[in-house]
Amino acid sequence: MGSRNSVRRNAARWAAAVVLPMCVAWSGCAALQSAMSPQSKDDGLARVDALVAGIEKLQIEAAVGKERSHEALEQLQVLASPEFNGDAVTMHASLMTAVERSEAQAKQFAGAVPPIKVLADEIFERWTADLERFGGSKLRQRSQTRLEETRASYEAVLKSTVSAQIAFESLNADLRDHALYLEHDFNAAAIELIADDVVALSERSNELDLRLDRCSLAARDYVAKTALHGQLAEPAAPVAAREPSKASSQTRTLRRRAPVAESAEEAAPPAPTATASVPKSN
Repeated sequence: MGSRNSVRRNAARWAAAVVLPMCVAWSGCAALQSAMSPQSKDDGLARVDALVAGIEKLQIEAAVGKERSHEALEQLQVLASPEFNGDAVTMHASLMTAVERSEAQAKQFAGAVPPIKVLADEIFERWTADLERFGGSKLRQRSQTRLEETRASYEAVLKSTVSAQIAFESLNADLRDHALYLEHDFNAAAIELIADDVVALSERSNELDLRLDRCSLAARDYVAKTALHGQLAEPAAPVAAREPSKASSQTRTLRRRAPVAESAEEAAPPAPTATASVPKSN
């Protein structure tokens, strides 16, 4: 009898510890999916809110992308330094890990775009069609002007994202090529041959930073202009008053209530720290 009670208690504990959290997690995912893919004909604001959340997620992925690309480049710079005196095998493995993390983040960044496009197409198509439903011309004209302004803000986000995506993938490809090169030929003569290449990669990394910053600024501007009333946690500064930051990546968003899932890459542990560091050129 005692053994049966013990089994029942263990089963109850297992259900509380495993089944319940799984159900909660599943329901949370279902809610997010529902928000990103609204089906009701009366969910215009839900679509707008989902698009804002998607663009906020894009802003976060861009910031994390800067960090991941920096990590990979810094690992290469350490290995290619004439003063390198660390464990070559361990440090090359760290380089490969950093390159893989940067490549994975580039995919995260690119993967945030398709859901945004789907929602934006639905929103602008419906908004355009609903202009004909206005009874008065005054509000119709105001709505049409707002539609054009919102579409322009969205297209700025999309344009800056495509530009950053191209640069991100190109930089990652060259970082991987250099890692492959060193995998078979890591000695003083081989390092000397790629010295200029590493400097050029640093310059391209700076260009990628600027493109990712433009994407982040465009995303923040879109959120500032389209977030539902009462959601902004802070007033947005004019575009001219803000410049892209080269010092660090900022993942803070504008909204007070922002249902944006964290980037999987952002939550990942950092790559192993190098035994020496080489400052990135400006």
